[in-house]
Amino acid sequence: MRPSVLVATVLLAALVSQPAAAEGIRPYLRTTLGLDWSGNTTFRDADCNAVDPYALFGCGTGDDGRRIGARGDFGTSTLLGLGAGLELTPWFRVEANLDVRPGLAFSGNANFARAGADQPVHGSLTQADLMAFAYIDPLAAMGVQSRWQPFLGLGAGVSRNAVGAMTYDFPALQQPRYSVMPGGTEYAFAWAATAGIGYRVSDAVTLELAYRYSDLGKVATDVGSLYNVTSRSARYIPIAATEADLVTQSVTVSARFGF
Repeated sequence: MRPSVLVATVLLAALVSQPAAAEGIRPYLRTTLGLDWSGNTTFRDADCNAVDPYALFGCGTGDDGRRIGARGDFGTSTLLGLGAGLELTPWFRVEANLDVRPGLAFSGNANFARAGADQPVHGSLTQADLMAFAYIDPLAAMGVQSRWQPFLGLGAGVSRNAVGAMTYDFPALQQPRYSVMPGGTEYAFAWAATAGIGYRVSDAVTLELAYRYSDLGKVATDVGSLYNVTSRSARYIPIAATEADLVTQSVTVSARFGF
């Protein structure tokens, strides 16, 4: 089963299973601070056979025997989040959550044939996502009352991934010396899974420590003009889109304020 289908199924089943009565429902707000790091990824052509405009990489292989692309990652970033939720039962809650990752930026290396082993690639990224989460507390579900509250959660929503101009450097060549791909903005389906533990400091305040895995969809450059700089001239070349997957992991600390 695809992860997106699994997430949606679990969320729907959890919501349907809740009682309709509003007794005991408690709203809360959350603030989150975390450290987020991305997994390895590869910028590739959206269509390696494109000719009008031309694909950047094409369908061939580089001198290293791998499909031509730009391999690297989006680095690390602070994760900042705000959320609003409802405790529907002592063991089940739902939440809308907005997260931003202001420090992500792609850094990698391309493998164009006959262009040397060192082909640095870099570009900025502005990322934000809005997700709906559902959480369960296994201990509370079994009737155990404790200030310590372990939890599991699943979320799904939309991610906005805006990549800036992507620069490809070729220090081993005189032609081209570097090329600049246009940036682009992608709105993508996103999902996340999380696990952690909370400590209820008081009736109004709960502190949490959690791990989160997030699939934030695709990052894509736009169809546009490639700025190509050689030792003698510069020109614009029509170019097709490229794309990469954005997956991150996070460790977060949060504070929930109940009403």
